[in-house]
Amino acid sequence: MRSLGGVFFALALAGCQVHDGVDGSFAQALVKCANGSVTEGVDVSSLNGTIDWSMVAGAGIGFAFMRATDGTAFVDTEFATNWSNAGTAGILRGPYHYFHASLDPVVQADFFVQNGGGSSPLDLPPVLDLETADGQTGSTVAQNALAFLARVQETTGRTPLLYIGSSFFASIGSPSGFGAQPLWIAHWNVACPSIPSPPWSDWAFWQYSVTGGVAGIPTGNADHDRFNGSLAELQGFIAGSIVPDGGADDGGMDGGAPPDDLSTPPDLSPPLDFSVPLDLSVPLDLSVPLDASMAIDASVPIDASMAIDASVPGEFGQPMPDASVSHDLSAAAADLSGGNGSSGCSCEIAGSSPPPWTLVLLIAAAWIRRRLRRAGCR
Repeated sequence: MRSLGGVFFALALAGCQVHDGVDGSFAQALVKCANGSVTEGVDVSSLNGTIDWSMVAGAGIGFAFMRATDGTAFVDTEFATNWSNAGTAGILRGPYHYFHASLDPVVQADFFVQNGGGSSPLDLPPVLDLETADGQTGSTVAQNALAFLARVQETTGRTPLLYIGSSFFASIGSPSGFGAQPLWIAHWNVACPSIPSPPWSDWAFWQYSVTGGVAGIPTGNADHDRFNGSLAELQGFIAGSIVPDGGADDGGMDGGAPPDDLSTPPDLSPPLDFSVPLDLSVPLDLSVPLDASMAIDASVPIDASMAIDASVPGEFGQPMPDASVSHDLSAAAADLSGGNGSSGCSCEIAGSSPPPWTLVLLIAAAWIRRRLRRAGCR
């Protein structure tokens, strides 16, 4: 990655690269190889000319980062075309912003998001390209970079990547606060990259070369990158970069704001309105015949040996009728057993008249029996 001014300086040095990725000799660096399989990618800008993305995809490239903005006013002239055509070719895409520590970081972040940095959740997360101090102190560079990252996360709901080299990170004092950002490390022409440790113990992406061509990219050289995992793992990485909604009442993602306060119960003070009566104008449909497929087994005789004790007060505290007169319910019992007395039921309840609930039960039982006989169940 290069700024517009940096490319002229690089040309003046006649091939002597000033990019951070050439220097691997620095303190607190951890040499870290890939964890297994890798996915090949590229990063591009308008400096690469008009790209044939179908040819790039045919060359085995699975992802591409492309410059969207630089500073607070420059939009890459090829970004919109690159973004559209790379997506059509089936290449996973991600936008990056070339950062200037001397400019307002929040203004830069908003400019980036408004001009391509606010990619969809199906794309690679946005990237901060941090490789120049712009004449600022290390603490100012770190402070402004962190403000940029926080603003982008807040407005996009994505955790941004940080593109940086270990030597540059050391030159600004190896500041704290960057460990939450996935690392895109720049370290060229080595078997395995060296990464700043702390704060990182692994890398997500590695820019391993800026020389060598790629089919479809017209410039002789291209920036080559690798993702630390398979293409399926890269897609999982994309999903994992989405920050859950932190609780703002905006219906969207807000980059980790404090969660909703669930300690206060909901306000249920408005009572339910029961003043409207139920609509009973529609009668129940009793035209459907009784399903007699599950017949009651009437072959079991009714056990009438346990007489009802009428001396116990009724449900509402009233004494039952006088127990001096017997009431013969054998007719109802015979009806229950089918009218032939085979059930052996001879129910006698002491009392001048049966309790009302007893009659209700017997009448209901007799009615069910008759319905079952009509249905053919014996």
